[in-house]
Amino acid sequence: IIDDTPETLTVSCFDPIRREKAKLTLEALIKDGRIQPGRIEDLYSKISKEFDENLRRIGEQTVFKLGLPRRNPGLYPYIGRLKYRTSYGQSVLDHSIQVAYLSSVRASELGLDPVRAKRAGLLHDIGKLDIPDEVLNKPGRLSPEEFDIIKSHVKIGYEYLKNQPIDNRIKEACLMHHEKCDGSGYPFGVKNDKIPVFAKIISIADVYDAMTAARVYRKGLCPFTVIREMENQCFSSLDPKYAIPF
Repeated sequence: IIDDTPETLTVSCFDPIRREKAKLTLEALIKDGRIQPGRIEDLYSKISKEFDENLRRIGEQTVFKLGLPRRNPGLYPYIGRLKYRTSYGQSVLDHSIQVAYLSSVRASELGLDPVRAKRAGLLHDIGKLDIPDEVLNKPGRLSPEEFDIIKSHVKIGYEYLKNQPIDNRIKEACLMHHEKCDGSGYPFGVKNDKIPVFAKIISIADVYDAMTAARVYRKGLCPFTVIREMENQCFSSLDPKYAIPF
């Protein structure tokens, strides 16, 4: 977009990956000075390949940073893409890393496999890659239709993972981390005893990080305020066995 702002080009696109590629292409064209149709296509193709490789590296580095086994390299590009996604203004990759750490600690304290919990935490929001940016970052209240779109991210994420050689408990946790013990959650609306343990752990870590992080519609909440709110949700939406010790 070219407007009256001096020496300024605005790149507008709902797809954050395409937007970033277009931005890098424009910067390279301006630096090069040869702005011709053929040159644009060649440069975009080159930058696109380099960018896709960088996404793979980001995914691999994230797995390494978390101390996870380097399995499932086919998922690295998807993990890398999370860096360019935001949900209510919060980086999806940063959120996933925090949920991974918190889930790992909680699982370890409960005598469960911390590595399995950490992998589930990292992958729990991968389905948000396919949710439109204008819905993910809407500053106001979501309409019922928009909320249905948001809720679809758990099933989309499961589709990403279902054919991967990953422990089924990780897939279940990613699919069911928005279920609530009182049956008010999604996608299935099941109650306490039907919700897998790792899904409960991911859910608690997810709620904590989401509430303490800044969002487009509010500042991050004080951790003590969040803990009190989570305590209020015990015996209803959260399982007290896992929430109270948190």
